[in-house]
Amino acid sequence: MQPVSVIIPTFNRAQYLRPCIEAVLGQSLAPAEVLIVDDGSTDDTARVVESFGDAVRYIHKQNSGKSASLNLAMQHVSHPLIWIMDDDDIAEPTALEDLARLLEQNPDAGMAYGRFDRFTEDADTGTQTFFPTHCWVESTPDTFLISVLEDCFVHQPGMLVKRAVYDATGPFDVEFVRSQDYEMLVRIARITTCVHTDNIVFHQRQHDGARGQSGATFGIEQRVNKWVEFDQRIFEPLYEQMPLEDFLPRGMSMDTTDKRRRALLQRAAIMGRRKLWALAVDDLKAAAALSSSKLTSEERSIIRGCFGGKHGCTEVASDPAISSALLSLKDVAPSGPAISRTLSRGLVWRLRETVTTGHAVLAKSFGALALSLALPRLNPFKTVQKPALNSSSS
Repeated sequence: MQPVSVIIPTFNRAQYLRPCIEAVLGQSLAPAEVLIVDDGSTDDTARVVESFGDAVRYIHKQNSGKSASLNLAMQHVSHPLIWIMDDDDIAEPTALEDLARLLEQNPDAGMAYGRFDRFTEDADTGTQTFFPTHCWVESTPDTFLISVLEDCFVHQPGMLVKRAVYDATGPFDVEFVRSQDYEMLVRIARITTCVHTDNIVFHQRQHDGARGQSGATFGIEQRVNKWVEFDQRIFEPLYEQMPLEDFLPRGMSMDTTDKRRRALLQRAAIMGRRKLWALAVDDLKAAAALSSSKLTSEERSIIRGCFGGKHGCTEVASDPAISSALLSLKDVAPSGPAISRTLSRGLVWRLRETVTTGHAVLAKSFGALALSLALPRLNPFKTVQKPALNSSSS
């Protein structure tokens, strides 16, 4: 198997860094080199790294963010396969061997990836509690790009990537203080085949530590807002830049009206999941106007996914502009009413979720919108023909 360079970017994570490095050095397939890039840490990071001696290489730089650290590391690595580890996670002992074997068995693939679970660690006792992730998506190489666009379920510690692929995608975007790994993953998925193992390859640590770079850190309570903000910065440009045909499974040509409709629906669902509802509604309307054929089961599943974003969709019920735009689909012939009814069924899942979690007010709003989407549009101008008045009634 080809040799592997491991990159561990780090910033003020001395308390987590040691077990991360130990897990990398303890792999059943030994990495050819391990490079630690310290992004200007002010804690004991340097001392932790020095304790490993010549087993690792250490670069200390002025604080400028994770993307800059990774770009710097790329200039120093020496081998054809690259594994980026997060400084607070722990790799499974056979992770590198599992992923490298996948690339050896699939020479046309540019990336191999695997599952992960999550864990917490008691600060007083050191007891670790593991629990499964609910983010994993079963995907084939032909559908991987679409699956990744729908949700980020693959993370850097679970990815082994050929250096040639990173060279082709270009550097990490230094403007991203969050979601820089997701932005890069989308670029990778667009240009190469990605294969996976069902084995767990790393354990993702859950903790309340600050994220971001010096001067722009944010706490756990801000994570969702940051995810939404930076995910939108990924997907708004993609709407214009990515060919519509790429929203179909790889190898499927957009050679018929029905396939174009499916691609539009898929892009709409992806934009909806990112809370980019103006773009989503534009695509839903374009799809609704295309064909009079019935929605396929695949299309109905795609449409229901509009409300499937991991950050919820409370805005569709709280923002009258969004709900009004969705309801306007009923007026688009020939498929608008069918799309509207399917959206209603997708919203029912969110309704059940809010009922289960005790959010009564939100549940009521979801229920009202779901019912409105399901019912046919009433025509306020339709009148009932009345009999003519005879002269004796005057």
